[in-house]
Order: sequence, then C-alpha cells, then structure tokens
Amino acid sequence: MAETQYEFTEDARLAVFQARHEALALGAAELLPAHLALGVIKTLTRFQRAACFMRPEEFARLCHALGAAPEPAPLIPEEIGYSDEATAVMAGAIHAAAQEGEGAQVSPVHLLLGIHAPCGLEDYAPRPASRTATVLADAGLDPHHVRVFLAWRPPVQPRW
Repeated sequence: MAETQYEFTEDARLAVFQARHEALALGAAELLPAHLALGVIKTLTRFQRAACFMRPEEFARLCHALGAAPEPAPLIPEEIGYSDEATAVMAGAIHAAAQEGEGAQVSPVHLLLGIHAPCGLEDYAPRPASRTATVLADAGLDPHHVRVFLAWRPPVQPRW
C-alpha cells in the first residue's frame, strides 16, 4: 500500500521554521515538543491569539512556562535535529490532518493536536503526551479548545 504524503500549509511551515529558531535561541541540542508549541503560538495571527488568550499576560505566561520569552526568537542560520518526541508530534499532526479526510493539509492546529496526541511514524499508534501537552492544557489549549479557538473542523465521522 502506498503511503500518503501530507502537505503542510504555509502557516504550519512558518510555525515549524519558528520552532527551529526557538530551539536554537534557547541553546537546545535538538528540537522538542515545547519548541513546536512555541513556534505555533508565536506565529498565530493577532485574531487567533486574541481568541486563545483573553489577556496578553496569559500568552506571556505560557511562553515562560515553555521556557522562552514572549518575543519571537531571532533567525539563527544553523541546523537542528528533531527529538524522538518532536518526531512523534509531527506524526500526530499528520494523523490529525488525515482524520479530516482526503486532501487535508497539516496546519498549525494539527501541530498543537499532535503535541496532545503524539504517534509512532510507522503505525500512528498513540504515544504518551509530553509535559508540553500538560502546559498547553493548563493554559486553556487542550485539544477541544484548540479546535474551538482556532476554528478547526472536527474529524470526519465514519458512517456505519
């Protein structure tokens, strides 16, 4: 069976790009789920950010809980590898996009959902969520609220 390739939206590519710079600016040896979360939340539009955070200090508090300042990390021309946990987040994001149906692209919302439900790359089997998922949930960005705040369509339900 041929493996389906998933495209990333421009917003998702930008979030991953920012995540790489967040990791490098923090001196990390590899990209972690927290960096992916930072990349997503720091690239939200002002309307998306307002939907997710009632007050600006909530956004700043979440950034600090994830180990960074609220300002976006500067561009750093270096490479960084992905941790196994970050790879599982990416697989979880692909799995979340696949639940929307054929042709769905991986968006920043899927990246956040992947943090909450990481998967194995080969079988999309669930993996334990990271500390980052707990931090996001504590900040009001659990999977349900991510969908509500960022207007993500629910997965397609099979008709039995």
